[in-house]
Formats: sequence, C-alpha cells, structure tokens
Amino acid sequence: MKKGFTLVELLVVISIIAILVSLAIPAYLNYARRANATSYVLPILRGCMMDIVSHCSSEPADEAYTDPLTDPRFPNCRNVNTQAGNLQLTVVQIPVCTARGVLSQGRIEGRLGGSDVLVVCTVDTRPFRCFLQ
Repeated sequence: MKKGFTLVELLVVISIIAILVSLAIPAYLNYARRANATSYVLPILRGCMMDIVSHCSSEPADEAYTDPLTDPRFPNCRNVNTQAGNLQLTVVQIPVCTARGVLSQGRIEGRLGGSDVLVVCTVDTRPFRCFLQ
C-alpha cells in the first residue's frame, strides 16, 4: 500500500492555488493604492481646504481665490513629494469666499503621481467634504 499524493493531485492543488492568488493580487494592489491615498493625499488636501475655509471666515470678503496653490495665505496648498510619491493638487473649481465669511464654492483634487485613485475636496456641503473616488 503506497502512501502519498499522485502527480495529478499535486498539479490540481497547485493550479487551484495559482487561480486564487491571481484573483487576490489585483485586489491587494487596489487596496494598497487606496491606503496610500488615504494616508498621504487626504490629510494634505484636507489641510489645504482648512486653510482656505479658515482664511475666508477670519477675513470675510467677496473674493475668489484664483490660485490657492501658489497663494502664500494657504501654506498647505502645495504639490509635495511624499513617501508614497509626488502629490499633485489641481484646482478644478476656484474657491470663492462671500462677504459673510462662508466658502460658497470650490473643488480641489489631488492624486499621487501614477495613481488612478483621486481624492476630492469639494464645497457641496458646509464647510466642505473630502473623499476618495
């Protein structure tokens, strides 16, 4: 009486493991990209919007912040190099402050270089919200 597995049984097990791994790797890579965006892009982008909101509420005026990425009043609104890669911020909709000190519009997006995960901060709820797309 022989004990052990045949070659066919071992090949079947190896092929099943290979199929499971091929399904798991893309899910893991997507998870890692989203984790990098949450860890690096989201806090910087949120800090940028906080700078804009706090300036608007502390110095209310009918003003459009046409280029917050170079405005010295908003030090957190900068393209920076992080451990996960180069962070690129983009102003999609110019932030506008009202005379009442309320940010009425604005949308800033950020992503790490080479990543397909987009982080968005928008003024569609007061004062603003940030999320991953």
